Amino acid sequence: MSRNKAAEKFKVPKKTLELRLQNAIAKKEEPDDDDASKIIDQEKHYKLVEEIKSILTYTNAIPYKTRLSRYYCAYCSTYGPAFDDADDLRTHTKTKHVDDRTKAVDQIMRPHWLNEVLRIDIHSLHCTVCCTILPTWNDMFRHLEDVHEVVLDETYNRVIPYILARELKCALCGEAFPNYHMLDGHMNTHYSSYICSECGDTFLSASRLKRHVEVHNTGKFPCEVCGKEYNLKKYMKKHFVIAHGQKDRYKCLYCPERFSRTFQRHHHVLEKHKEMVKIKTCEICGKTFDWMPYYSAHMRRKHGNEKNYKCKQCDKSFLMKYQLRDHQEKHLEERNVVCDVCNERFKTKAGLVRHCQLHHNFPTAKSQVVK
Repeated sequence: MSRNKAAEKFKVPKKTLELRLQNAIAKKEEPDDDDASKIIDQEKHYKLVEEIKSILTYTNAIPYKTRLSRYYCAYCSTYGPAFDDADDLRTHTKTKHVDDRTKAVDQIMRPHWLNEVLRIDIHSLHCTVCCTILPTWNDMFRHLEDVHEVVLDETYNRVIPYILARELKCALCGEAFPNYHMLDGHMNTHYSSYICSECGDTFLSASRLKRHVEVHNTGKFPCEVCGKEYNLKKYMKKHFVIAHGQKDRYKCLYCPERFSRTFQRHHHVLEKHKEMVKIKTCEICGKTFDWMPYYSAHMRRKHGNEKNYKCKQCDKSFLMKYQLRDHQEKHLEERNVVCDVCNERFKTKAGLVRHCQLHHNFPTAKSQVVK
């Protein structure tokens, strides 16, 4: 069969069939439907990788991975350091992987059957070529096509946008969530490509669906150490780790050492990796903490019911100062802060500062307030 006829029969580009056809001719065989399906999947994956490179070339978006609601660098994968703060993740990626930004995308997406989708942080998204601010994910697609003639097809359903900030909101519909785990589950409502035939739940990728299907495969799974039985294999594995694998449970984020308790790991970090410890300050009383659990417990015990930051424009009050500041921005309807250079208007001085640093390379903003 000629390459032209094969391309017409299997509805794939001629170039992708060349190697397959050469092998088939050598073996005196014709490519079957399975070969054609694999070729199509490979072609789509190749196109996806190239489109991801385009996004990372034209925007400041940050690819990342997650495990147990913690952030990991996409280039280091989950073998590298974990981040509780998205700002630390962004700083790490921008400083440690400047040369890897597009070159390592092929590696990030391997193997393709386990990396069918890519999470991407679009916090403060803008075009790196013409410095245009891109308020939404869809604005990016329109801007790249209209201004830079970059058309994205595969990434529309296989690159999942997140806005990693203090207050987690869906990048597509704006719905707010108390934690990352709930936001991640919510994204299935926007990307319903894989559906469970047992219960109808939808998932982002085939790998997510495969993990979910285990819920429906019940049986008897005994623990090899104590013999305790569980109806799901994943429950048995969880029991084994907790009950019989305590010494290897908690790994240091900065070296290979492991510990049986998080408290022991924290003391190890204080002793061996002191420069990595982040000091958290209570915004209400000024007390400082070197471990997030200490800070959280302090806030619950000392300030759990003290919402001292009250909005002057409505009856709402907040526990933290930054929560009040973020809330007050919602009351600002007029853009009264004007850039002296280009006359663009902003709701807040903070918005102007970001604009000037991005577009005019100013360390501080030059502005005037228009009433």
